[in-house]
Amino acid sequence: FLTSDLPPYPTDAYGMTKTLQEQIARFYSQIRGLEVAVLRPAYILREDSLVNKYGQNIQTVTWQCIDPRDIGQAVIAAINAPDLKFETFYMIAGPGAERCADIDSAKSRLGWNPKHRFEGIEIEEI
Repeated sequence: FLTSDLPPYPTDAYGMTKTLQEQIARFYSQIRGLEVAVLRPAYILREDSLVNKYGQNIQTVTWQCIDPRDIGQAVIAAINAPDLKFETFYMIAGPGAERCADIDSAKSRLGWNPKHRFEGIEIEEI
């Protein structure tokens, strides 16, 4: 179960760059009071076309899917969030996402509610 307080555990160079970006953001939040919302989107996939961010058609979905339009709504919500310090939010909306990751904090803290839930699409077991 993914929660925002779990320490990052990068397994490759890409993951390491993301982790370092978050550490830099946390540093400036602590030192300079910068308001930071770390949004951690999962597998980016359009619900209506099942095309991923690389332009590939996908036939099945997992709990890790997120539609880019829902990410956009989360960005707007984070910009408007009151009293933000340094906070991390998972952006996941595939079938059963709530059983695998904490998205309730994004819902309650940001007022974010994903509209694209990938319902009625074949689910790939991972």
